[in-house]
This record gives sequence, structure tokens and C-alpha cells, in this order.
Amino acid sequence: MTLFERNTAALSSAYPVLASQLQVAECAKSAIEIHRTPEGVPTAKYRGRWLHSSRAPQREAARVAADPALSAADCIICYGFGLGYHIEEIAARQPDTPLVVLEPDLGVLRAALETRELQSVLASERLWLLGGVEAVSAFASTLSALRPRRPEVRRLQAAVAADGEFFARADEALARHGSREEINRNTLKRFGRLWVRNLVGNIEVVADSPGISRLIDQFKHVPAVVCAAGPTLDELLPWLAVLRERAIIVAVDTSIVPLVRAGIAPDFLVTVDPQYWNTRHLDRLQSPRTALISESATHPRVFRMLSENPRYLCSSLFPLGQYLERALEPRGTLGAGGSVATSAWDFARTLGCDPVYTAGLDLGFPGHATHCRGSYFEELAHGFCDRLMPVERYAAQYLWDGGPRTTEAADGGRLLSDRRMLLYRWWFEAQIENTADNSQQYFSLSARSAAVSGMPPIEPGRAAAGPPVRASIDATLDRLHAHNRHDTATNAAGRESPVRRLAEDLGALIEELHALDGVLSEAVAATADAIARFELDPKSKLDLSQLDRADRAITASERREIIGFLIHEAAEEIFAESAAGGETALRNSQRLYRALLDSIRYHALLFEQARERLRSRVGAESASLARSSAGHGPEEQGD
Repeated sequence: MTLFERNTAALSSAYPVLASQLQVAECAKSAIEIHRTPEGVPTAKYRGRWLHSSRAPQREAARVAADPALSAADCIICYGFGLGYHIEEIAARQPDTPLVVLEPDLGVLRAALETRELQSVLASERLWLLGGVEAVSAFASTLSALRPRRPEVRRLQAAVAADGEFFARADEALARHGSREEINRNTLKRFGRLWVRNLVGNIEVVADSPGISRLIDQFKHVPAVVCAAGPTLDELLPWLAVLRERAIIVAVDTSIVPLVRAGIAPDFLVTVDPQYWNTRHLDRLQSPRTALISESATHPRVFRMLSENPRYLCSSLFPLGQYLERALEPRGTLGAGGSVATSAWDFARTLGCDPVYTAGLDLGFPGHATHCRGSYFEELAHGFCDRLMPVERYAAQYLWDGGPRTTEAADGGRLLSDRRMLLYRWWFEAQIENTADNSQQYFSLSARSAAVSGMPPIEPGRAAAGPPVRASIDATLDRLHAHNRHDTATNAAGRESPVRRLAEDLGALIEELHALDGVLSEAVAATADAIARFELDPKSKLDLSQLDRADRAITASERREIIGFLIHEAAEEIFAESAAGGETALRNSQRLYRALLDSIRYHALLFEQARERLRSRVGAESASLARSSAGHGPEEQGD
């Protein structure tokens, strides 16, 4: 067996497709040149530049791998494989850290496998080897899977210089990931407790609502229009009145009032925001046939305002919601790209709609406008602006705060956008690219919106040229909503109602939280005692058995993700500090236990309140069931 065959065999166990690609003869046609150092060690040039040291590539790789920054990284990314010297050294020194390697030229990979023994590194479970010119897409998916917070990038300069466009796209993918992770962390810090509080406040809604899983593919091959509140919605309103006869209309919360005022009643409203101020978009809304699509942590005011509307919930994104949903029918998931518009667009795909058009999804600011007329944002600006803060200044401040930058518009021109909007655009592009085998088509109804790869602009007149299908849409919606109302009433009357199951699950959760409260309270006291002893005598032997007991109790808990959901900020602060022993380690342990204890008590208080409400509902349902049974008893039948 040749050297190449041995290496390829090691590679094929984890990367069979890549291994087969390297077998193709065309891979051998690369600009890489193999040379020998004075000691006879192989090294290489790529397009005229040395990939590695011309005299000592192994020593050079050892210096790269010895960088202390790599020890602190939770993911190491290498641009360029070369002959693999640096890959071997890094993998050996950091065996527990994921190692992602991008190499656009398969000929370079083949040359490496023909030149050096690389079986051990190729077989490593920590190696993510991404080869070929399309590897950037796989890189983005890999980052999503690994979710690194402290990545370190090492570049083979000759490779980066030669394939600059490829690695520039890799840098962009890495920047996107970093921005998304930063937004996710900040969002969790800001809204973590609010999500928990809302979800517990919505507990009866959670019990009574069917899932969007009931709507999957109910409108296959029926067009859909997803309406956001961008400025171009104004010019599309006349067309939307025509399109409503030919398509499902899905509105986000920011766009529904302008639509209804224009006489366009959406079939579905998507709203998933936990904040009170977001509910103000629905003030004075009168659209009783519009079905609400939401999530269990949405602000409770939404469900109160639209209590008579048909309602469906998607699966929760949070550990508590996912735990409670185990007692219910499957919900069905919606994509979450940071904006309600991403969830609404994914919902249209869930319905099976094809094609999916977007209206007002501008992902930028055409004409430097921020929203369509009649939206709550616009009315709010006019309401509080005055001569010292005119509307124009407010709009300019809004644009500036988002980190303005220009991007390509769908008509080929330039469009003012911002960092947030670009993240949403990247999300749409990734979803379309990752479902390339899907037959669904996607279009934007405005050429003045941002260009989105895979979502070309289309003239509204062409989109409105299809046959009217409104009667069929309404009949299907009436059937679905009536079926769900019947199921909700039947479940409420049953002895195994969702309300009863949720009350039981909450009871079990409360019992476990109380038990963990006792263990963690003792751990906090034990760390305080250990710190005091250490201050008196740093060499004294400390009893840390109570801390071990607390650690085992937390790691053994099936609900640890629920408990840990609210301690991310404290955990990040602790883990960001350099590793230390002695008193610092004890104080960090104490901080972590206190954060866990605070989270447990916060959850337990809310759960006990929710359980009481559910128990009241169970009692009312039981009484109703008893009256119903008595009304059909033998004595009354004799009458």
C-alpha cells in the first residue's frame, strides 16, 4: 500500500466524500511544488511562495503550536493545510480543542497525502477538515455546530495570498459567527429572566394551544407573501390586495396594522418578542380571522389581546419551554435568525407554500426611511418628537445606532443598511443555500430591497398573474381552526388533560429545585468556611466534600439546563478569568453556587405560582366533568 493509499484510508473513515474527491486525477494538477530541505525533509512552494520554512518546517511548526494563545482557545482554525506540519503540532499540543482546517485547493491536500505520513492527525476526532472551493459554506455550518467563543486563527501566508478571495469569504463567515454569538449573549443577559417570567405567565396558553406541526404542508404549492414593515411595503399595498386572492398572507407584528388599515386581512400573524413595547404594534388591531403564530415566551399581553383569534405555538427555544412541552403534542420548530421576519418566512416554508414572496423585507433603508407608514415605530416617532428632536433627527439617530454601512440592492445599486440587517440577510442566504434541493422558490417583490442570494426580485404584476385561490384557502383555514377548537375543548374535558399533565410536571420540577436549594445552600456555606480557613492558614487542609456533593447533584440533574439558563453572565465572568488556585478558586466557586442558588429560587417561586393556577384549572375541569357525567346518569335518563 502506497503512502497516499494509507493516508486516504485514514481520511475516508471520517471524510469519505473528500477522500473520493482526492482520488480524481485532476486533483494532482496543482500549483504546489515539493522540495527537500538540506536535511532531506519535504517542504513546499505554492504558486511561487514557500508554504513552510525552506530549511526547518518542523521547527517552524513547533513555534506556531507553542503560542500560549492557542491554549486559551476553544477552537483553533487553520487557513491552509500545506504539508500538514502545523496541523500535526497543534493537534498534538491541544488534543482536546477542535481543530478546523480550510484548504480550497484539493491538489494541495493530495500532495500532502502523497508526501508525508499523516494518518494519526487525519484520524483525529477533533479534526474538522474542509476541502475544496465550496468549503466556506461547510465552514459556516461547522461554526454553527461548534459555537466557539474564543476561536484562534492561524494562517499559512502563502496559501492566503494565493487564494485571497476564498479566505476573505472565510473571514466574513467567522465575523458573522462572532457577531451572532455576541448578539445571542447580550440578548440572553437582557431577556433571560423575562423569557422565564413570560413563559410561566403563559402556562395556561401553553396547555391550551395546538402546535404549528398541525399546519405543516397544509398549503403545498400555494403562493405565500411574507409582509414585513420596511419602507417598500407602502408602494406594494395595492398589489397585496390583489395578491391576497392568490396567496396566503403572512404578516409580522410590525406590519399587520398597516395591512389591516389598507383592507388586507392577513391569514397569519407571527409575533415572538418577549417585550411589552413590542405588543404595542397590535394596539387597536381588529382582524378576528387572522391566526396567531407565536412562542411560549412571548409577552402575555399578546395572548390577552388576541384571545379570540385562532392560535398555534411553535417549539420553545429555551430549556424550560422544551421541558414543559414534553407533556404536550409536538409543536414544530421555526427558524430563528434574530428577527421576527426570519420566523415568519420560515413559517411560510413550513406551510409548504411555493413560491414564497416577501414584501417590505428590505433589510436596509430605501430612501433612508426606516419603516412603512402607519407602523407603530413611525407613529411613536411622531408622538414624542418636537422642535428639539425632529422626526428627521430621530430617524438619523436610529440609522446611526445600528452601525450603518452600504450593501448591494436587488436592482444592482447601493442601499444603506446596518450590521443587524446584514446578519438577517446572511441568515436568509444560509437557509436558502442549505435547502438547495428544495423545490420551493423565493422572490422579493421590491428591487429596492437588499440583494439576497437565492431571492431575486420579481415584478409584483408577474406574481399576481396566478389564478385566484382565496376560496380554497379560506375553506382549508376554516377546517383547521374548527378542528383545533374541537380538540382543545375535548382535551379540557378529559381526565388526562394537558393542564393536569403540566401541573404534575411542574410539581416534580419544584420538588427537585427544593432539594437542590438545600445542597447549594450548604455548598455556599462550605465555601465561605473554606475561604475563612484559607485566609487564616493557606496551608491548612480544607474539607471540600460538600462542594463535590453539590457538583454531583447539579451534573446529575436532568433539569440542569433549566437551572443554568440564567447564570451565563456569572459563568462567563468566572471562566474568563485566568486559571487560579487557592482563595481565588474558592471565591469563584462561591460565586457560581450563589448564581445557581439565585436561579433555582427565582424559578421555584414562579413555578409554585403557576402550579397553583393550573391546579385551579384542574379542579374546575374535574367539576365540569363530574356535572357532565351526572347529567347523563341513569336517574336523569329515567326522567
